[in-house]
Amino acid sequence: MCVLRSAPSQFRVRAGSRCRRSGGTLYRVTSVYRHDDYKSKQHDYDIGVMRIDGAFEYNDFVQPIPLATSLPKPGTPVIVAGWGRTSSNGPFSENLLAIKLSVSTPDSCSGCFPYVTPRLFCAEHRDGGGSPCKGDSGGPLASHGVQVGLVQGGKHCRPELPSLFTSVPYFRDWIRNITAG
Repeated sequence: MCVLRSAPSQFRVRAGSRCRRSGGTLYRVTSVYRHDDYKSKQHDYDIGVMRIDGAFEYNDFVQPIPLATSLPKPGTPVIVAGWGRTSSNGPFSENLLAIKLSVSTPDSCSGCFPYVTPRLFCAEHRDGGGSPCKGDSGGPLASHGVQVGLVQGGKHCRPELPSLFTSVPYFRDWIRNITAG
């Protein structure tokens, strides 16, 4: 989700539901923080944090996720989730979808994204079975119950290519500084 030129009032956060338009609890966003060093052409420093009105109510469907301290090694299984499009020109999913991927090697990643920096990495579906798509940007990439990345822009809806992600470990301190206040 792009937060570059968006006011907090344009956003709502739904927690505790697999449905895009119903269920769970809807929270009002009060603040949006964008990284000051964001570079759109390179997708570098592409990260933002939203502060909600109040606090999440934890239950069986809403739980915090730990932030990774390091990136998983190439070949490590990861899961990406979102309500994005189901194909390049397809509709947005009404139900939360998830895809299993594997962390790519740096060479595989830089072959598709020549602007990869230490703040970015790739994951891919080894047999072309799926990829994040338009509308999944900003969504979580997790490994073993720990958040390791955020869906980037780039070559969405191309399961034959690696997908680009922002490194959560790289920005962990930045995220924690904002969310601690």
